[in-house]
Formats: sequence, C-alpha cells, structure tokens
Amino acid sequence: MQHKVSRRAAWFSAAAAAVVVGGLTTLAGPAAEGAAVAPAASQQAAVSGGLRVAYYDQWSIYQNAYYPQNVDALAGNLDYLIYDFENIDPANLTCFEATKASDPDPAGENNPNAGDGAGDAFADYQKSFGSDISVDGTADAFGMPIVGNFHQLQELKARHPNLKVVLSLGGWTYSKYFSDVAATDASRKSS
Repeated sequence: MQHKVSRRAAWFSAAAAAVVVGGLTTLAGPAAEGAAVAPAASQQAAVSGGLRVAYYDQWSIYQNAYYPQNVDALAGNLDYLIYDFENIDPANLTCFEATKASDPDPAGENNPNAGDGAGDAFADYQKSFGSDISVDGTADAFGMPIVGNFHQLQELKARHPNLKVVLSLGGWTYSKYFSDVAATDASRKSS
C-alpha cells in the first residue's frame, strides 16, 4: 500500500507541476518548454520517490538578506524552484508589471483592495546585484535588459540547467483574481 500512495503522490505532484508550468511562462524560457516538463517530472518522481521543490520569496532580499546566490548550493539537489509571489491585474487578467503601493498586512482580508497591487517590481527586475551577492559573482551592469531577482534566477538556471524555475501566482493576498484567470480556456490562454 505504501508503494501505491507514493506513486499517487508522485503523479499528483507531476500533474500539479504540469498545470503550473504549462499555464505560466517560466522565468528561464518559453512556455513551450514547460509543456515538455510533465513527462520528465513524472518519470523523475517515479524513480526518486518524489520531487524536490523549494520556494524563494521575492522579498527575501530585504530584511533577511537572503539572495538567490544563497540558493546556489542547494539548487543542484532541486527539481523545481518556485518564485513567489506574483499578482494578477483585475482589469486585463495578466501579471502585474508595475508596483502599486499595497501593504497586505494592516487590513488583511477585511480590506476590499487587498491584493490589488503588484508584487514587488523592484525585487523582481529592477534591483542591481553587486558581485558579492550575485549568483555568478558578476555585478549587474547599467543598461542590462533585466536585473533583479529575475536575472539572478537566470544565472541560477544557467548554473543548474536541470532546475525548473516557475512562478507562483497568488499566495495569501494575491489570490483574489486567480479564479478569474483560471475560469475558462480563453482566459487561461490570454493570461
């Protein structure tokens, strides 16, 4: 019975990963590559007994000073790194690309506008990383097409090509519009 539970858990994990990866654009490549992840993930889960997954919080670069560089030592042992969290624009049902002041903590669930803002554009793709905190030891240069955590995750992916990096939409305060995006085939494809 234990073997059957493990196989079921592995299948569920692979199916969930396929939905996430297939429905979202990965940070490291086009969505078409994500569609090919599901069979490999299920095969890997069946062989190893599971998937090795970790979260990386976009806000970790602030108070915790925990940079993507800190994940480098673990990344070779991971199947997936989930970058959290991103939000959905209620008007056009796409991921936000600009920061709107939004503090999810003070009013919590009672605030009708909680979760209406973007995550953290500065952490995502604006912060310049110095060589001392960069994954590859090279400082971000002015004029690079993308910097911030997204670029550091690109560097992490370059060092660990088997690592799948995916976005997590939602979270505690950013789940408000997720069901609107997931509701129909058309809304899933346009997001």
